[in-house]
Amino acid sequence: MNSATHPLHLRGRTIDFVTFEGWFSRWLAQVILDGQTYPIPPFVSDVQVILDVGANCGAASTYFADHFPDAKLYAFEPAAATFAILERNVERLPNVTAFNFGLHDHDATVQLFGGVEDPATASVVQGREQTGESETIEVKDAGAWVAASGLDRIDILKVDTEGCEVEIFGQILDLVSATTKVVYLEYHSDEDRRTLDAMLSPSHKLVYGQNHLDTGELTYLSRRVVEGNRSEIVDWIEKLFGEELRGSAARIAANAPES
Repeated sequence: MNSATHPLHLRGRTIDFVTFEGWFSRWLAQVILDGQTYPIPPFVSDVQVILDVGANCGAASTYFADHFPDAKLYAFEPAAATFAILERNVERLPNVTAFNFGLHDHDATVQLFGGVEDPATASVVQGREQTGESETIEVKDAGAWVAASGLDRIDILKVDTEGCEVEIFGQILDLVSATTKVVYLEYHSDEDRRTLDAMLSPSHKLVYGQNHLDTGELTYLSRRVVEGNRSEIVDWIEKLFGEELRGSAARIAANAPES
């Protein structure tokens, strides 16, 4: 699939952003840049380290880097064509380092099956959203990589790896439990959702999410953050819900038949 450059919106300004051709890739990037997919709590501060695991074309990395320009951000994308686009989008961001491999619970070379609708749904787990075509990619043990990199904290962690989330969290759970303020994760089965919640619940609280049968995007906050900002969290969630309602009303109005 070829790439295309689009004028997308980020915090009140327009940026040139590269995606794959087709409406889905462009739409996916814009809703991330709009803050709908990974909403940033305004009361979270002292963000020094961010991991974007499953970075795709780099919309989340761009969004996080723009909000936290002093943080060091590590972006992981194993697919060759997608990584090439990621590099183009983050080359202007000095605080982002991109890696052309995925994270997992071991070091290996594996097959990455292409996405049916878009490369964003490519996965090492072949399911209904993946094709029979594949490419060979590299994955690395998440815990070993973090240790070798000398990271002693992960302030914000985003994991969307189309089915490898449980394995990744299993390798870095101790560090996440102790240091991570915000966790964004996508799950791809109800069993994974329950497993991930059990892993995170002792240290984090689910505060926001979108669920679609066996898939969804969830936002967890550290229980320390929750206890210190309960009223702010309520206001923040109400604002997010209000923005969703306004967006839905605008779409309904735009599609309404003329009287």
